[in-house]
Amino acid sequence: MPNAFVTAFVTVLILLEPLSNVPTFLSLTQNREQERARIALIAVVAAAIVLGIFALIGEALLAYLKITIEDLQVAGGIVLLVVALQLMSGREAEAVAGDTNVGVVPLGIPFLAGPGTIVALLVLLDEYKKTSDRAEILGAVALALVIIYVLFRFATAIARRLRPSLSRAITRVVGLLIMAIAVHFIASAIGEWFRNGVS
Repeated sequence: MPNAFVTAFVTVLILLEPLSNVPTFLSLTQNREQERARIALIAVVAAAIVLGIFALIGEALLAYLKITIEDLQVAGGIVLLVVALQLMSGREAEAVAGDTNVGVVPLGIPFLAGPGTIVALLVLLDEYKKTSDRAEILGAVALALVIIYVLFRFATAIARRLRPSLSRAITRVVGLLIMAIAVHFIASAIGEWFRNGVS
């Protein structure tokens, strides 16, 4: 069996999708360049808190609330659809409304701590049951989030080199990609419901 730390780090980092989340971060923080460092920190901390909660009591919490992973996928998909529509219609101000909301939703949840990342974490913790292995998994998740934070911080430097017209074009493309992700979340959940029935 592969090392728990390496397995968890590679899995979680891929699911955090740094290549797509960096342009998403730039689009959602347009006109808030001075706040990007704070928003990046809020997003990563929010994701860490959610993943930490699921690592500790995830399965029991979902069972108690009678929430399935498919329910999470649909909820996350709806949130992303709203954000995508706002970005594609040019209403960036609405998409990033609020003082810290954009860091928590949708950047922290569900982009970073989304259904895929949560499921992967629960599966990894179920596969590696030794305390030392589970500690390595949590360490790997923390390292992956630190890397995302660093990339978000460097995103500001990237943004300074973008022309306004190019920045707007990227925003529209990101909006389309976000919508595709949202549709995928919802379609996957519906597919599971058809196969297994709605619980």
